[in-house]
Amino acid sequence: MKRLKLVLFDMDGVLTDFQNSWTVLHEYFGTNNEKSLHQFLRGEIDDREFIRRDIALWLKKRSRIHISEIEKAVSHVTASEDARVFMRFLSANNIKGAIITGGVDIFANRIGKELGIHIVRANGFILDDEGYLTGEGVVNVPLRHKDIVARKIREEMNVTKAECVAIGDSFIDVPMFKEASFGIAVRAQDDTVRDAARYSISNLVDAIPILCETFS
Repeated sequence: MKRLKLVLFDMDGVLTDFQNSWTVLHEYFGTNNEKSLHQFLRGEIDDREFIRRDIALWLKKRSRIHISEIEKAVSHVTASEDARVFMRFLSANNIKGAIITGGVDIFANRIGKELGIHIVRANGFILDDEGYLTGEGVVNVPLRHKDIVARKIREEMNVTKAECVAIGDSFIDVPMFKEASFGIAVRAQDDTVRDAARYSISNLVDAIPILCETFS
């Protein structure tokens, strides 16, 4: 495994059994962002406006929302067991991991801590001085441009594409694949990610023999 130094991960549905951490929050507040999602996918709104509209839906349910309530809403979601097994394999081989997700940063940081992943890039919220949501979001990972974030992480770590693998589950992860030697689709949600990946697997643990064979 000497030639593999870094694995880039999407989070939702890859390191967890939940498909979307934003959906977890909508379920908690009893809201639905389907309209905004379709507008985003059609390119009618950008990432920042997408987050802004999500928060606006929640604020219709609550006059004020403290960040501690967001933490409570996602507290029941943990890393999947197959992710834990896979990360033990990476750790044993001195391979680093990095999370690149459009998901919620509070959630992503906790999943990273659980798995021993110290590099986490995710989106979040702007808070007032008392820790309440202002209605604005922070975009650290543009959903359509994960490649930009992936490239920056590689450069900061002095890792080449040949020394890197990317793992995701949807078309949003395809640009990230282009910043690695190849991509692996786990529980692929669509044909786009399946076609872009070199391998398509149903369990993250199944990536272990692939990496062993490729980088032996």
